[in-house]
Amino acid sequence: PGSPAPSIFASALNDLAIAYAKKDNFEKVAETLTRLLFLTPENADARLKLALALTQLDRLDEAQKQFEELLRQNPENAQYYNLYGSLLLERKQNMQAVQQFE
Repeated sequence: PGSPAPSIFASALNDLAIAYAKKDNFEKVAETLTRLLFLTPENADARLKLALALTQLDRLDEAQKQFEELLRQNPENAQYYNLYGSLLLERKQNMQAVQQFE
């Protein structure tokens, strides 16, 4: 049988990201979630948290890429469209933002 090590490591990285977020250390949150997504690239929760952490760090180009990937993987999730639309508004991309809210 397969080793449980990758899932244990992924769980530990998730817990670590949560601990960093509680301390408002968004740089470490982003770093930790990037590692987690390397292990579990389809992890929508981690990708959303990474996009939000990057937004907090004002790394909006990177946040936008994470939202785009999140929507590619989860095209039916209205919450993701709303959050992405908010990011686009923040970036003054008003017409693109309106499309996300439709």
